[in-house]
Amino acid sequence: MVKKKVSEKKETVEEQLKLFPGFVAFTEGKDELNIAEFPIAALANRLNSDIKTITYEDEITDAKTGELVPRKLVITGSDEYGLPTSFDDEVILGLLNLSRMQGFMERVVTFNRHQIIAVLGWSNQEYYYDRIKESINRWLGVSFYYDNAWRDKGEGTWESGGFHLVDNVTWGKNGEPSTVTWNEKIFESFKQDNLKSLDLETYRKLHSPTARRIYCFLDKRFFQRKHWKFDLSHFAYNKIGLSRTAYKDMAQLKRQLKPAIEQLEAAQIIMPCPGEDRFTMITRGKWNIHFQKFLKTPRDPMNIEIEEEESELESKLVFHGVGRTQARKLLAQFGDDHVKERLEWLDYRIVKKDTGGIKSIPAYLVSSITDTTFFTKPDGFNSEKEKVDGEAQKVAGARERAQLAQREEQEKKSRQEAVEDEMRAAEKFYETLPKQKQSEIREIALDSCMFDSPAIRKMLVFAKVAEMLKNGDLMVS
Repeated sequence: MVKKKVSEKKETVEEQLKLFPGFVAFTEGKDELNIAEFPIAALANRLNSDIKTITYEDEITDAKTGELVPRKLVITGSDEYGLPTSFDDEVILGLLNLSRMQGFMERVVTFNRHQIIAVLGWSNQEYYYDRIKESINRWLGVSFYYDNAWRDKGEGTWESGGFHLVDNVTWGKNGEPSTVTWNEKIFESFKQDNLKSLDLETYRKLHSPTARRIYCFLDKRFFQRKHWKFDLSHFAYNKIGLSRTAYKDMAQLKRQLKPAIEQLEAAQIIMPCPGEDRFTMITRGKWNIHFQKFLKTPRDPMNIEIEEEESELESKLVFHGVGRTQARKLLAQFGDDHVKERLEWLDYRIVKKDTGGIKSIPAYLVSSITDTTFFTKPDGFNSEKEKVDGEAQKVAGARERAQLAQREEQEKKSRQEAVEDEMRAAEKFYETLPKQKQSEIREIALDSCMFDSPAIRKMLVFAKVAEMLKNGDLMVS
């Protein structure tokens, strides 16, 4: 019985291969640039079913305007299938390359599951056939919401919007091929050739999802330059997709990334380096991670200038005409807070159209940073810190007034409760007095009373009893 099942499985695979006689396990692949920039799935095999949304954020300098663009990607999953995992991420890469093999002629890509397995270099096991079907079904229920995070190559702009990667799927029966229909948005990006080359042979050698994800991301970045430095937590959470809840501190992140990095070194994707050079501490709880593209003839590391992602302040200085090298020196010498304040001065003068005396904005900016005595803040200017401090003072004042009012209300309530206790005690004492004494007290208490209300008259009597007890005119036996 078992032999028969194995034989049937072998025949099924052979039949599937015959459906696509032109198929070969090619090595020169492609990756979509937007997908390479942000992870489209969590870097895990299984996710908590209660979690239906993951978010990734960063900032980038727009090449046209020089301004910083905040970007955000929100991914939501369906109740039935949940959020995509690292396995599902790779299935999309497999489908993309099968679609490319078919020339991106139409949104519909025809495939069998063995082809996806061959493209990605997985073992030919029944488990993968079942998981591919589950994965594509999951993608049908996954929504992407891009906020300034989807690059339209045709327009050259960062776009906002939402869509699914996959619109529908048809599963073939009895060995027939299946089909997946791409969403118009992602297929438009394919047609615009918003793609980068990806060495699938190298990709297949990496056996962990973390290593494969890092490879796809760095492979895109190494096209721009050979050396990169990233904030470790930003890199791990927003670029690779590690869980913020599973890996909460820097030590955990480094331990999780280390095996993947070793794979990348062994595959000659990045240059090997000691751990103390791979991870460098900036301040307590803040680390950087360094990568250098693998070089067959490595240069002297002492002569390598390590490039890094621009900080927000560096980008602003460059935008106003300050050279990048000088911008970094200014930040290193005078600190972020000082440079930020001088940038705010300039922005304020530009908004107020008070730049008549400035012949050169870059020169003014550099001078205002380096000359700490001659340059003073513009009239009427309040820095962001001063605004925050002012708002904090307002909040503190409002909180203090609220606490005072609360104390006064509490004191008022306490006084009222004391009076009520006093009246109840007086009433109780009054009822113990002889009738003659009660009559005398009523006569004194109601001598000038103008009200006929029994409740008011009764209250006046008890008030008089309370007064007499205080003054010692009545003694509690």
